[in-house]
Amino acid sequence: LRAGTTTITAKSGAATASVTIAVHAPGVVETVAILGEGVLAVGKTLQFKVVQRDAEDVVLTTPIPVFSSADSTIARVSAAGLVTALAQGTTTVTATSNGKSSSRQLTVLAPAHAFMWTATAGMVDLGTLPGFVSTLARAVSSTGHVAGTMSTIADSLSHAFVRLPGPTAELRDLGGLPGGGSSYAFGVNSAGQVVGYATTAAGVSHAVLWRANGVLVELGSAAAGESMALGINDSGQVV
Repeated sequence: LRAGTTTITAKSGAATASVTIAVHAPGVVETVAILGEGVLAVGKTLQFKVVQRDAEDVVLTTPIPVFSSADSTIARVSAAGLVTALAQGTTTVTATSNGKSSSRQLTVLAPAHAFMWTATAGMVDLGTLPGFVSTLARAVSSTGHVAGTMSTIADSLSHAFVRLPGPTAELRDLGGLPGGGSSYAFGVNSAGQVVGYATTAAGVSHAVLWRANGVLVELGSAAAGESMALGINDSGQVV
């Protein structure tokens, strides 16, 4: 609480033990070290931490360091040191406290994209849709439908998607529940029906099915209030 000396005493029956504690006033920041990994992909976040010490090597919690990014178009950093990757490239994140600084080079990689592999075409990047930066595929049908999830910067919003087979290879955003938030796809059958779950406005997960025409059907939930669909077969049975 403040500088000074106090005595801590513990008692158990007739026995007692005491220890004297000396509390020193905080020193001045002499060294700053920024901690955290230096690589992440576009759309992801990374928390940097700072350790600052005085001349006696005592760790200090004040003052609060100031963070900055040399190129905020590649990555932005919050006052608390949370880095959000925006574009592929390299930048430097710096933490400054009491005129002392520490920097960490940050490499931002291309966003993660789902792919589809076949013996004839090899690995094909499925890409993404405007507004989203990354895709994750979770299921493929015998007819070539691919189902998965697209995410925005910092994973603040995710939408289920389906990629149609054939020459157009159209990528469709399946959306979510009216007034709700994110949606996630986990299974697809040969008819192009997709299952997964979507969150309500209250953040509750409900199992859903998207028909081949894109119409969303809410499958309901158990007594606990949440549900999730992970697979669908060609007979339309959902688990």
